[in-house]
Amino acid sequence: MSGFMTAVAGASAALFFLLWWILQGEENPWIPAGLVASVVMLVAASARLAVVRRSRTRSVRDQRSGEWRGHTTRRPPGNSIPSTSRHSAALRALQMQSADADARDLPPQAHRDLYDLCTDYLHGAEQALQSPSLSAEGRLALRTGQERVRTLQRHHLLTWARGSARSLTHEAQQRVRLYEKVETANRALECIDSALKLYPDEEELKVSALAVRDFITSSRVAHWV
Repeated sequence: MSGFMTAVAGASAALFFLLWWILQGEENPWIPAGLVASVVMLVAASARLAVVRRSRTRSVRDQRSGEWRGHTTRRPPGNSIPSTSRHSAALRALQMQSADADARDLPPQAHRDLYDLCTDYLHGAEQALQSPSLSAEGRLALRTGQERVRTLQRHHLLTWARGSARSLTHEAQQRVRLYEKVETANRALECIDSALKLYPDEEELKVSALAVRDFITSSRVAHWV
């Protein structure tokens, strides 16, 4: 970052002298030249501060989500469920974690982690279904488990998208500078859009996306007015 600010300072100085030379015919040309150079420095300093704040926010968020992950056991994607008994145990554990996440006031990332766990479960169950030695009863149990987990998967992804979008939109409303408002609101849109790619018919997500876009538009209008 020090190198960045040094480069900005050099560019501001060059801009100052360039504008001073261009405005030589005007009275006190150093005043507008100095104002423009100062604005460039202020914008660069604000951008640097925003990057630092965002980095710290991500670090805190990762730390919190890491605490949640410490209480979950994630199955490697390539590890299939070898038996109906282990399948049943994995399904019960996933249902318990899901109920716990719904009952507690956990951050949105916890629901995203559960969505990933559901994805791993479905992948493992699909691999187990490819086994020719699997009994008809075991096959039926796996199919039933998949349907239940798909329901949980959808629920937790939508919960994550709603919670993340709501939190980021609230954060955007507290921002003072326009570019910070827009940047934070766009992060909320990214969460909603990622969920809409998987569930494009979810009307609540469409309404949320429209509300965030309206917020961005109104913020820009208010700023320029």
